[in-house]
Amino acid sequence: MQINISKKKTMYITIAIAAVIILISGAYAVVNYVSSGITAVSADEATVYDVFEAEAYAVRDENLIYSDLSGTVVASVGNASKVNAQTTVAAIFSDPEAAKNYSQLNYLYDKLKGYRMIDSQLTLANVDVEALGDAVDDDFESVLDAVYDGEFSSIGERKLDYLVDISRRQIVTGADIDCSVQIAQLEQQISAIEASLTPSAVVTAGKSGYYKSSADGYEGLLAEEGLESLSVEQFEAVLKTEPKTVNSNCVGVIVEDCRWNLVLAVDTQMARKLEIGKKYSIIVDGTGEKKITAVVESINEDGDSGRAVVSFRCNTVDEKILAMRKMNVTVIIAEYTGVYIPSEAVRIVDGKECVYINYDETPRKRELNIVYTGDDYVISKPYTDAQISNDPSLADVLLVEVYDEVIIEGKGLSNDT
Repeated sequence: MQINISKKKTMYITIAIAAVIILISGAYAVVNYVSSGITAVSADEATVYDVFEAEAYAVRDENLIYSDLSGTVVASVGNASKVNAQTTVAAIFSDPEAAKNYSQLNYLYDKLKGYRMIDSQLTLANVDVEALGDAVDDDFESVLDAVYDGEFSSIGERKLDYLVDISRRQIVTGADIDCSVQIAQLEQQISAIEASLTPSAVVTAGKSGYYKSSADGYEGLLAEEGLESLSVEQFEAVLKTEPKTVNSNCVGVIVEDCRWNLVLAVDTQMARKLEIGKKYSIIVDGTGEKKITAVVESINEDGDSGRAVVSFRCNTVDEKILAMRKMNVTVIIAEYTGVYIPSEAVRIVDGKECVYINYDETPRKRELNIVYTGDDYVISKPYTDAQISNDPSLADVLLVEVYDEVIIEGKGLSNDT
């Protein structure tokens, strides 16, 4: 089992590395032998993740789209775009150079849209400049997030939001912005391309769903029906299967439903920690720290191998996830957030686990409500309302808090053990 620990910023690392990271990130807080002979460390908030890692396989309801004509294919919509049956998803060109010019149209459309939005707001009143500045910062971070998460089809739209808000801030602070020349030039450029470039054919989606510009050859290898009875042996065979050759006239795939299945095999002992119908967070390698929510639909144990096939139901559809078939995932079974306390600071007083904190050079006892115990640390958190309701005396208990100076070593500290 892998345990992941975070302090301040979420990080996903193996326990061997995690222990080092914790010590380093907390090293600044150590108080080196103050005058009263106390050594203490500032209590920080931490999150511990009980997880397992596995190779997973995506099962989707997919339909391949074909063109009767061969040639250079230009996608008319971005990957993971939601389309209906009549949406034009691709254009076919016999001339590659014409296809290249045609592919510039979507970029020019977005650019024209941006200039028109800027031009429509040249007279702004009663605008909160400070809030507008915050919006600019948020827009910029959104662009960086798209790059980091690999959601490249959304970069243009996020960049447009950023540029529009920048122009609004310039306008309200007195800048003179005239977009008429740029708008006229773009309209002329778009008209020229549209008039001179006629594709040999256009292809519509045929079905409603989410568009993907290429097939991977695994479509239809596993169906959603029957996943509850899929054996470990069958699943491992799927992982080893080579993709089929995709017909050269295939111009994309329509994923008909936002709901899809993520299937994996894991040790039975770990699978028994999961509950059918319960939601879990999953991290997919290559997507940063982004979590997707998944519900366990079925668990099929194999007594001979000591493993089980688990099928999760997901509803996250984005450009990067849609491009993946086989993927390495981290499934978060449980997470515990609270005050991180080194084990060496924990003491037993009157039969209760507690620590001593340095309060104005004087040791003061603080109790612990331990929710997780690691190899060399514990996680303590405030009592829940339900716990206090069951035992009202807990409301008066002084628990350790974030930023308390927890004493590691000192004189006159009692300990029943």
